Amino acid sequence: MNRPLLRLEPRELTLPRPEPKRAAERIFVTVAAGFVCQYGIVVCADSQESAGDYKFPVEKLLTRSDAWTEIAIAGSGIGPLVDMATHRIAHRIMGGLDGYGVIEEIIREELCKLYETEFRLYPGTDEEKIIELLLAVKLTERSPDFPILLHATATAVSGNLLAKNS
Repeated sequence: MNRPLLRLEPRELTLPRPEPKRAAERIFVTVAAGFVCQYGIVVCADSQESAGDYKFPVEKLLTRSDAWTEIAIAGSGIGPLVDMATHRIAHRIMGGLDGYGVIEEIIREELCKLYETEFRLYPGTDEEKIIELLLAVKLTERSPDFPILLHATATAVSGNLLAKNS
């Protein structure tokens, strides 16, 4: 009688599942930096925006200047919200104000208004609607040698780093 020496039972083969490489939720990534230098402030930002699998070039750095004020604003977050905030803030602080304290307060006020009205009505969760701004401001008439660098997250404005021309 021929009996097999080894009897194999059929079993289910389980393979390890690969870890997903992408986050399940949407993540906004903008690279922006501000450097306080001896003779001024340097602000830079990346120029790529993604929508699903599509990537396209965009301008993430707004610059404006007139006879009294020079500004550069880089923003991160949902594109239309960042654009709305940067344009409104730029409009409000151009034209020669009385000092950097006034500018900081105007930025805070404008962000509070936006979060109470337009941002609240925009689709998405409150966390998704948080924007961040990096703002460099120079009052050319009253403080020709001392621009400032500010950072805003939601309605909180901080920074006030001065660049001193030595």
